[in-house]
Amino acid sequence: MASKDGKIFDTIVYIGLGVNALTALYLLLMYFEVI
Repeated sequence: MASKDGKIFDTIVYIGLGVNALTALYLLLMYFEVI
């Protein structure tokens, strides 16, 4: 039970970090492209 919930939570966190990383990279590329 705890292991299953922990795995789901870790997956959500991992996806969240991935989305944040891609968003930051996209904004950074857009910023330098404008410059």
